[in-house]
Amino acid sequence: MNSLYKYSKNIVLFITSSLAGIILFLWLMSINLGSSVMTSDFHKKLFEKNNIYNEVESEINNLIHGIFINLSSQSPQLSDQQKEIFVMLQDSISPQMVKINLNTIVDGLFKYFSGEKSFCPISLLTPIQRLHKTQWRQQKIH
Repeated sequence: MNSLYKYSKNIVLFITSSLAGIILFLWLMSINLGSSVMTSDFHKKLFEKNNIYNEVESEINNLIHGIFINLSSQSPQLSDQQKEIFVMLQDSISPQMVKINLNTIVDGLFKYFSGEKSFCPISLLTPIQRLHKTQWRQQKIH
């Protein structure tokens, strides 16, 4: 009887110690993640390291160029005003502008997810959700 008591006491002690160790490990990991991966500075450094800013700038320029080509093919005589708009768009995109806008979005997202802001800087709705929302609004109006 005495040995059964010691054996059960050791099992309870082992289980309690194991649970305490797991909880301590998870708590330390959450603190570590909260102060490293879950910060906007960490992601800004990743953007720099992986050349995301230049990739985004290149994609924006390709998009504007593609729009210009599509518009030119649909109406060969673009007005001078339309040409000026495309030149202004092309000239207004700079590496600094892209970096500032991406950093603002990253900061806004992390402030939104941490509860510091009550609105999200970008739409998290998928295109299908946006379509349903638009259709719902139109039905509500009519």
